Amino acid sequence: MIALGYDLAAKSCGWGIVELQNNVGVMCLRHIESGVFNLKEDAGVKNWKDIDDVMLGLKFLHNHVTNQLDKNSVIELVGVEAAYGYDRFLSMFFARISTVVLMAACWKCDTYLVHPSTLKRIVTGNGRAEKLEVMSKIEEKLGLKALRTERGKIIDSEYDRFDALGVAISCFNYKGVLP
Repeated sequence: MIALGYDLAAKSCGWGIVELQNNVGVMCLRHIESGVFNLKEDAGVKNWKDIDDVMLGLKFLHNHVTNQLDKNSVIELVGVEAAYGYDRFLSMFFARISTVVLMAACWKCDTYLVHPSTLKRIVTGNGRAEKLEVMSKIEEKLGLKALRTERGKIIDSEYDRFDALGVAISCFNYKGVLP
């Protein structure tokens, strides 16, 4: 089973594709691909209040993610981080909702809005976990390492990428296939 998670922000979009595999009766998570793209520079989104720009960004996301998958892979779950309490623009909340609906239509899959505290609880067991704790657990579960500067500081875009991977992992929990 394959899940796509993403973290849609005002300037960037983190995305992550994770597969849940049954390995001789043991459920294992496997990282397929993940990344971050700049909505203005990469996708041409200038204004989230303009529905045409929102659609442009969603089309870019769909095409970008589809190109990351092999022809036999099917996305079965899609989730978006629903940080509606922190949005500066109500339009961002509607963009997130629209994205979930459109992705469900494109891939004919189950969709979920994942609140940040729920993501933290699913990944770490603590709904109030700090970002670094969440990233550490995701690194452990998927065998990844966050990109860091020469001084060891985590690169800012990695937070979006790891939030998206956490959303993908949360989708399996919502589906009831991940303990």
